[in-house]
Amino acid sequence: MLPSKGNSKSKGTMLFQAFKEVFGRFRFIALALVAGFAAFEFTVWFPNLGLIVHTMMGDASLGIKAELLYGLSAGISTNFTPLSATYTTLIAILFGVNLTMIVYYVMKRKSFGRQALAVSSGAVASGALGIGCAACGSLVGGYFLAFFGASGVATLLPLKGEEFGILSVLLFGISTYVIARKIVEPAVCKPSY
Repeated sequence: MLPSKGNSKSKGTMLFQAFKEVFGRFRFIALALVAGFAAFEFTVWFPNLGLIVHTMMGDASLGIKAELLYGLSAGISTNFTPLSATYTTLIAILFGVNLTMIVYYVMKRKSFGRQALAVSSGAVASGALGIGCAACGSLVGGYFLAFFGASGVATLLPLKGEEFGILSVLLFGISTYVIARKIVEPAVCKPSY
């Protein structure tokens, strides 16, 4: 039986039911892994995007190209603070889970609720603002703030801008919960009065 708003099942049981429903199929597990991996690699590779493009377009051997990408991926342990490495990894995982749950929900219901869309969009936006390495700071947030002449504002925050990454993890968690709740809600028409 699927939990509904009036049901007394716990939130943990509801989340478990939604995860079991979505990730009980190999194709959705694969989608989450690919999306999470792509988000992680993009985040880690982004500061060196020019080098990557130059090397990939150049005449270096395939082995050299693979070594470069692998070496840059290992940069999570050297270019990121322990806190930023943790939330960057969590953001990538939650991005993959979130995207997969959205795809599943849209396929199941052929629609997507406004509340879930708003929370998911906020999570993705804050994720883009929050991720970044110790050397270059936030990927998008730094460029966005610099565009408006406010790049020093993040240094005034207690965690020097890492608050955006923590906020991203929280928003992705909320988004995952909202989508999970939508997945396990029975599809019923609400009467309009």
